[in-house]
Amino acid sequence: MYLERISAPALEPVSVQEMKQHLRLDHDEEDSLLAGMIVAARRHLEKRLSLAFLSARWRYRADKTPRGRAALEIPLFPLASVQQVRLYLEEGTTVLADLANMKVSSAMRPATITGVRIPFAAQAAHGAEIEFTAGYGDAPEQMRLAIKLLAAHFYENRVEVPGCTIPPMPSSVSLLLMDVMEVRLI
Repeated sequence: MYLERISAPALEPVSVQEMKQHLRLDHDEEDSLLAGMIVAARRHLEKRLSLAFLSARWRYRADKTPRGRAALEIPLFPLASVQQVRLYLEEGTTVLADLANMKVSSAMRPATITGVRIPFAAQAAHGAEIEFTAGYGDAPEQMRLAIKLLAAHFYENRVEVPGCTIPPMPSSVSLLLMDVMEVRLI
């Protein structure tokens, strides 16, 4: 699986000023450090949860391409729209899939695209590349709070002390996001 963000979100869900209030900081010397920790916290949580907190455009290359009219799964939630599906054929050419009959099912995870006819000549591995937009318009409040808590954890545990280990992620972050965590039955 290959997943790449094509466009970054315009703004982070938590501003540096909000983070400073959360940490009760009244100086500006570490603003760039805090900005980086906000980004790191958001990216960590997005990856761990397979969520896009903010609306952004993505490119996904599937590991395996189903043949015929099988569903293509999108690894990020929530899926807002699909811009294009490019198919890589075994002889080395590419074709854009006809999206006229495409149906997007984004209410459940993983979101799926059906109705795209995938020719038999499509490569079995890495044969479909999907450009899509995923993310919440505005990050829900519980996600914003989880970002603040994790960024605060990064801030408070940024200095390595010989012989000490960094404490694990605060359990409050996991509790906040429990209802959006993906559960898979094996």
